Amino acid sequence: MALSLAMKFVLTISLGALIGVEREFTKKTGKVYTPFGMRTSILTSILGLLFVLIGAETNLFLLIGIGVSVVLVIASVSYIQKVREFHYVGATTYVATIICFLVGMMIGLDIVLPSVISAVLVTAFLSFKDELHSMVTGLSKEELQDAIKFAILAFVILPLLPNKAYGPFDVFNPFNFWLVVVTVSGISFFSYVGLKTHAEKGLILSSLLGGIVSSTENVYNLTLKANKNKTVNSRWQEYVMIVCASMLLSNVIILLFSSGFNFNAFFRAAVPSVVPLFSALYIFRDSNPKSAKSEEIELSSPFAIMPAFKFALIYFFFTAGYVFAKHTAGDMSLYIVTILGSLALTTAVSASIGSLLASNAITLPTAVNLFVLANCIGFLNKNLWAMELKDTNKKALLFKNTIVLGAVFAVSQILTTILWF
Repeated sequence: MALSLAMKFVLTISLGALIGVEREFTKKTGKVYTPFGMRTSILTSILGLLFVLIGAETNLFLLIGIGVSVVLVIASVSYIQKVREFHYVGATTYVATIICFLVGMMIGLDIVLPSVISAVLVTAFLSFKDELHSMVTGLSKEELQDAIKFAILAFVILPLLPNKAYGPFDVFNPFNFWLVVVTVSGISFFSYVGLKTHAEKGLILSSLLGGIVSSTENVYNLTLKANKNKTVNSRWQEYVMIVCASMLLSNVIILLFSSGFNFNAFFRAAVPSVVPLFSALYIFRDSNPKSAKSEEIELSSPFAIMPAFKFALIYFFFTAGYVFAKHTAGDMSLYIVTILGSLALTTAVSASIGSLLASNAITLPTAVNLFVLANCIGFLNKNLWAMELKDTNKKALLFKNTIVLGAVFAVSQILTTILWF
């Protein structure tokens, strides 16, 4: 996208200021000394643009080389001076200086979108320094190793898998199959990290994030805690309802990825899914915000290798079951498979439904109906894991509220279907 000269200067100044404002704020809050503020970042970005503009009239590659060398020398001298004076070896600011220069150059070369994305991402990473450090320090060595192992499978092996259907009825596509596994594990992992790094926020947030990581395990652990802790017991049903609602939202996201980013199906499922989530948050809103702040939910890392393979096998089994049932017993058999599968793992069922929709094996209305059925069964299934609770009155109340929440979801889905089609 070619920009006018005036627009190039405006965009260069804006992106330089974006990065500079963050550095200026960091400097004023006293978190770290840095000579790199708003003015410096703007001037550095403009310098990159000027080198490209001048090079376009003379020798572009030579001027770019000279410009990069100049900025590297200035940044290096400033960095060495900082180390000597303050004995601080962090190089983040000086890398940001070089990126500012490169952003100005990219705008001059009409590489607009990458330059904007780069500036926004750099600002975000600089701004969330404490959160990023907290996320890393909150992980154990085993969890970090699990993440590295899975990263190899996700970013090394995944691109090598063939994107082609195999087997009877073209039921197995290695690339799409593993992409869904990576997506599910990625969603669970980042929710798990958020759960660990913000556990002090209390069980409300833990229930919300834990429902994405593993709703079944979360409900079971909450039930065990409720038997031992009076504070948790008093609000146990609230936490379980939030787990169910967050499970629903997680499945909506999984449906989007597994269906090949079918946004029609996504919005058809997402719109009614928001209703029970906010219903749960409102009905069971925290009347005592300071209660149970120190409680945490214990969950195993969802980013380990074996859980990923287990999910892959379950996902493949459900997908194959759907295809076999459809070709042997017709569409009605899909509902039976959905009921049975949802008693085990609604996440895998939601992913299988999305895969069938992506391959045009089922229609959009059928996919949405199956999704609704799967998650309603998922709501009811949570009651089975809550049977460990010793308080019989609360178990009965949970069952009633789960029925209500599932009914709200089903009715909102029916209304959406009537209005949509």
